Amino acid sequence: MELEQKSISYCRPQLAETSICTETTDCIVPDTFPDVGRVVFACGSVTASDRSPQSGRLLISGTAQASVLYEPENGSGLRLLEVPVSFAHIEENDLLDSSSACLVECRVGTVEASIVNSRKLSIAVNLVFSAVCCGRESCDYTENIADEHIELLSDSCEVTVPELVQAFPFSVLEDIPAEDTDGLSVLRQSCVLRVSECRAMRDRVAIRGSAELRCLVLQADEAVRIISKVTPFTQVFEMTGVSEDDTPDVQLALRSFECRVASDDTLSCTVNADAMVSVRRNVTLRCIRDFYLPGTSLLTQEDSVILYGSSVPQPFSSESTETVQTAVHASHIVSADAVCCGSRANENGTQLSVAVQVLFLDEEQHLCSLQRVLPLCFSGTSPDACLYPRLSVHTQTAGERGLTLTVTAEGESAAHTPVTLRHIRSAEPGEKQKSDGVSLTLRHIDSETRLWDIAKDSGSTRAAICAANDLPPETAAVTDTMLLIPRCC
Repeated sequence: MELEQKSISYCRPQLAETSICTETTDCIVPDTFPDVGRVVFACGSVTASDRSPQSGRLLISGTAQASVLYEPENGSGLRLLEVPVSFAHIEENDLLDSSSACLVECRVGTVEASIVNSRKLSIAVNLVFSAVCCGRESCDYTENIADEHIELLSDSCEVTVPELVQAFPFSVLEDIPAEDTDGLSVLRQSCVLRVSECRAMRDRVAIRGSAELRCLVLQADEAVRIISKVTPFTQVFEMTGVSEDDTPDVQLALRSFECRVASDDTLSCTVNADAMVSVRRNVTLRCIRDFYLPGTSLLTQEDSVILYGSSVPQPFSSESTETVQTAVHASHIVSADAVCCGSRANENGTQLSVAVQVLFLDEEQHLCSLQRVLPLCFSGTSPDACLYPRLSVHTQTAGERGLTLTVTAEGESAAHTPVTLRHIRSAEPGEKQKSDGVSLTLRHIDSETRLWDIAKDSGSTRAAICAANDLPPETAAVTDTMLLIPRCC
């Protein structure tokens, strides 16, 4: 028997995970700073300096910068402390190796600053790591058994597989005009990356998009304001094997975003990011469902193998609303930010763990902040789709001491379709079945039964049964009928 073997080389998903860890440190207030009276606001930014796949693991390391705004005991002006916190995180996965293509995004979920005493703060930074990794793999399977005596049940199916996946680093530089930068301090900085076009050329992929830059700054007069700008960008990546007929897609992940006050009344911004480009192509498979040798047993050795297909990502958008209580009345909302800290499936879609931070003014115009981690439900999405959601939050007052938070999640959803195939290593005839001298049987079929199953159980063939009963050759199943079943020797 000749076994016709096929091999498909593609990029298999190896890791798709969101993890959380907490790094802590103590901060001693510098001698030039006054004693701490009240922590007003604490946030952070992160720089991932290393995102290296290794054998069996992914190492992510870098530095988180915690920013703590406090009010001194003596009632003088607000002070800002910058506290660096280093981190190292490991994601373990046996499929990973140094050749894996990885897209990693690190985010600061929450920053908690507790007063130990007037000269010391305890800082806890909750970090969120999202990682997607792919690696090249060959899927070996059996497409056909070339033997005229073998009865073979097979069909064709079309699967979309990622044939090419590659990660590329890139940077975006921009200066944002800002009036009265004397004494200006950056409290929080955020960047949202969006893709408007991803186009294939010969051995190259071009992407166009925008970086939505947003900085929360503290002025010398202690007023807080937001400075923002949308910056377009174009990147061209060398990617061997891509043709003009391909339709690539891309995921972006922020590696770091630095914003500093320049001397010419501008904010100088540097965005470092990674792009994971995927090229999916359709593959037609011939899948063996069953086979047998009429009248003779078969001695086979085979394995089940899985081909991991995936559809082209489709955009999704969903929102969820939650009302939270505040300690004081919020007379004016200054800013609101949301960060995804994880996801899990529920009966209606996906439940995201969302860290929300709102900065507002109370009735006496004192700066206050609210920080909550909320479980929010989003319908029509899957947890895989929410690995890199873009979150925005709209806030309005609710009653005397409440805030209504409306969080919108946007992203791209790609359904994974694993296909099980048979890899037959060997197939040899065994013992012939003992003959009882009967060459034709009459059998009543009650419930609907496939002709294939009747033929296999009876040591016959579907073609022989169709011919003996004047059935069309394409007949697949019969019900409530008498069948003449010839036996094959």
